[in-house]
Amino acid sequence: MKKGFTLMELLVVIAILSILSTIGIWYWSGYKNSEALSKDRLGVMAMFEEARSLSVASKSNSMFGVHLSSSSVSVFQGDTYDPGNSENINYSLNGS
Repeated sequence: MKKGFTLMELLVVIAILSILSTIGIWYWSGYKNSEALSKDRLGVMAMFEEARSLSVASKSNSMFGVHLSSSSVSVFQGDTYDPGNSENINYSLNGS
């Protein structure tokens, strides 16, 4: 009597492992996206808090604002946002 596995048994095991691997990768990518979104949410909240703190402290007797774009968040001084201003405080979002 021969011992070992048949080709059909090996194919079934490979198929099951492939399905489990695909499900695992799908869940892992969802987890990574969720963590990146959570990190960005905390970063945006921190930028709003920074702008609020600077305005309340009346730093340089000026107002501060928050500029949102698809790839970053910036705290700026004054009434209007100037992307070239070196005093801007920038936070890059993970999705960029």
